Amino acid sequence: MGARGSLVASLTLALVACGSTACPDASLPDASTPEPDAALVAIALGDTGTALYGTCGTTEVSIAIDGLGTSPTGPLVPTIEGPDAAAFAIVASTCTSGVAPGEHCMVTVAHTPVATQRRYVAALHVTLADRTLSTLLVATRGDDCEAMPSVGPAHDFGAVAIGTSVTTLLSIENLGRATTGVLTVALVGTGAVAYAIVPGSDHCTGTTLAFRTQCTVEVAFSPTAPGHAGVAVRAIASGRTMPAILTGSGM
Repeated sequence: MGARGSLVASLTLALVACGSTACPDASLPDASTPEPDAALVAIALGDTGTALYGTCGTTEVSIAIDGLGTSPTGPLVPTIEGPDAAAFAIVASTCTSGVAPGEHCMVTVAHTPVATQRRYVAALHVTLADRTLSTLLVATRGDDCEAMPSVGPAHDFGAVAIGTSVTTLLSIENLGRATTGVLTVALVGTGAVAYAIVPGSDHCTGTTLAFRTQCTVEVAFSPTAPGHAGVAVRAIASGRTMPAILTGSGM
């Protein structure tokens, strides 16, 4: 899916940078007695990081970095590292000049999934002087990214007199986010000889279906011999289909 989504992260982690004075830890200073040279920077991400679930195309997340200290920060350098870093990219940043107290800058990270991988993990690092704050970037590829034609409903004609015919109307719907290839409707199975697509009723063959759109086809059961006969109705496109099973008995 080519459209870009967006998400703004909202939780907070904190990093203390103490200029030329070494910091004993990264805890927040007491607001009533701030360190004179301290520049406190908070990155708007949660402890669990930023998660993008069910993406199909390129999706972007905008990460706010807030200046909460008493003096401006130096330049902030965002980078991405980790096992799946190649699936993420920093596409914009307003943080290269740093951030002033009470102001914020933004880092925009894009994620693009590939067809062969389901889950992605990397880390966003923001470096200030000799200190680096890191948080996870996690993304999962959606299950419905490819075209997925589905045929239904299944139907049992029951007992039908030999020499007569009954019909049922089937719908073919694309449950996947990608548009299908050109559809072909096929009747498959040992009992297919007793079934036929009603002439003029096939509004699917030769067409394509966008996400959540449908077409219809009517199938007739015309038994020529006694006994059970079943068939699978398949909509063939893009290499995937979920068939509907039709059954009936001649009498």
